[in-house]
Amino acid sequence: MNSSKNNNYERRARRFIRFAICIFIFLTLVFIFNSTELYFGKIDPAIWGQFGDIVGGLIGTIFSLVGVYLLFETLKEQRDTFVKQQIETRFFELLQLHKSNVEEMEYRDKRGRAVFNIIKDDFHYLFDYVGEEIYTEAKAKESGKSSKEWQSACIEIAYQILFYGLEKESFQHRKNSLKSIITDLALFDKLHYRYLDPLLSELKEKGIEYDLIWLVYEGHQARLGHYYRHLFQVVKYIDNQQLLSDTEKYHYIKVLRAQLSTQEQALLLYNSLSNMGSPWKVNENREADLITTYHLIKNIPAKYTGVINPKEYYPDVDYEDKQSF
Repeated sequence: MNSSKNNNYERRARRFIRFAICIFIFLTLVFIFNSTELYFGKIDPAIWGQFGDIVGGLIGTIFSLVGVYLLFETLKEQRDTFVKQQIETRFFELLQLHKSNVEEMEYRDKRGRAVFNIIKDDFHYLFDYVGEEIYTEAKAKESGKSSKEWQSACIEIAYQILFYGLEKESFQHRKNSLKSIITDLALFDKLHYRYLDPLLSELKEKGIEYDLIWLVYEGHQARLGHYYRHLFQVVKYIDNQQLLSDTEKYHYIKVLRAQLSTQEQALLLYNSLSNMGSPWKVNENREADLITTYHLIKNIPAKYTGVINPKEYYPDVDYEDKQSF
């Protein structure tokens, strides 16, 4: 990129020089035909000395301006290069923090990226249960909703439970936040009393301690909350850099995306489809959302997310497994 800019400066300098030469030739011809006679006799030094002063002053000024312009562009380029180096340094610092966040995750005796695979399975378990028992497609159609609207509602319900859990302190809040989706509150109570209580009994029979039951306690808020806040800030940090071209921005986010496992990208999809992940659907710098702009979920294989087809929600992402969607 620096080589390309230097070539642009050289081209502009050559244009200035050619322009100066043309002016010199033009002034010479004007001077000859208006200030002296065109003949091959003795040259009058006084007349040509005056001409030299005029031309020297004009052409010299042009060359001085060219020098000042090139100096200005060189200083500007040096400043931009320095700022870009700072951006790159900061980006890789944030990337290292992201990797540390992943490595520090723990859940069910698993650490690091293995945790995301379990959380993804937790989400699918909840999503299937909600769709089959709590908010069926038939019940959604009764209220005039399409299949996609029903699925979006199930994603919202399942993700909120996945994130916050169902302990008594949060249950009423979940009930209020989801009442626009589940208008039949008796159905929502079913989620807690007919699903959670038998689950607790089943786990107790298997000898599983209560402090390992994520549904009863904090859910995955402690794990996913910090993770997604930081991931979003890394993407926004690069997206907001006006000094970077779109190609450069994409290059940096591509490096970040390479750090995301398939399970992480799947959970990012679910997060973005919930109300909590709504910032992913916005991009102040362009029309496309952040997920689409940087193809953040392009590595999700076909059918990997079950009946939730990423292409239905993000049709313009350049999916790696595009043949099967």
